[in-house]
Amino acid sequence: MRYLIFLALLILGCSSKPDIPKWYLNTPKDNSLYLYGSGEGYDRNEAINSALSFIASKLKVKISSTFQSEKSYIDYNGKEDVYKNMSQNIKSTIDNFTFYNYKIDKIKKIDDKYYALIKINRQTNAQKIIQDIKNSLKNLPALTNSAIENLKNAKKAQKTIIKLKNRYKLAKILNPQIQNINFPKKYEKIIRNTTFNVYSNSTFLKNYLLNTISKKYTISNSPKIKVIANIYLKTKKIVGEYLTNAKLNLLLKDKTTQKEYFFECAASSFNPELSKKIAIKKCADKAKKLLNTLF
Repeated sequence: MRYLIFLALLILGCSSKPDIPKWYLNTPKDNSLYLYGSGEGYDRNEAINSALSFIASKLKVKISSTFQSEKSYIDYNGKEDVYKNMSQNIKSTIDNFTFYNYKIDKIKKIDDKYYALIKINRQTNAQKIIQDIKNSLKNLPALTNSAIENLKNAKKAQKTIIKLKNRYKLAKILNPQIQNINFPKKYEKIIRNTTFNVYSNSTFLKNYLLNTISKKYTISNSPKIKVIANIYLKTKKIVGEYLTNAKLNLLLKDKTTQKEYFFECAASSFNPELSKKIAIKKCADKAKKLLNTLF
């Protein structure tokens, strides 16, 4: 008798398990019109977001298979700024992408959980990305007669273009038949063709800044941008130590524009020459940081 009661309770317990929807367990396959995703959560929003994350994960798998061995090289001047692993960049784009006008195909609450089936229109989302790209391209900065301003703007514009290209690749995955976009090449050309040279009253400072700039740009005897760096030192002895105060005047100059920056540095040592070298190096580091920030 006890055995029969136990068996009845066991059967009752098994039959009380939640009846999870079949469309959740077997999510519909994607087709040329829609991407499908299913998800669960303890409220509607959590279930919907889970389903959208499921769709995003499928897109990432698609990207991995499409761009597995391909790498993207954004080569400004044949030296640095190499962007590795195209697929990783596009995956990051997906993480920051909000699906447009998704549809809740089905949603059901079972016990304390919600189950959702979401579908997104491939064409609609691809077209939305294309429109956003076109709007962003319209807002890229205009060029001027100043090599300094053009280079600064070109660096910013090129970073934007790289992101837009990644979004375009996402649109192509959503809809392979989407229209082509001609991304501007003038900014990359400016970055590649901008030349520099450094003029200084300090050999160390000149070579230090030349080494910094040459990692990204071409050094020329007829530069488009001149970097004029003159440093002035005052050293005095205080209680057996030598204190050097340095003032660096950094001038960036092209045919139409010039920008001036000033730095002050100090160093001390029991050796007067070492005190000077340390002070110059400190100012050189500040100038290097500024140049890397600007260009």
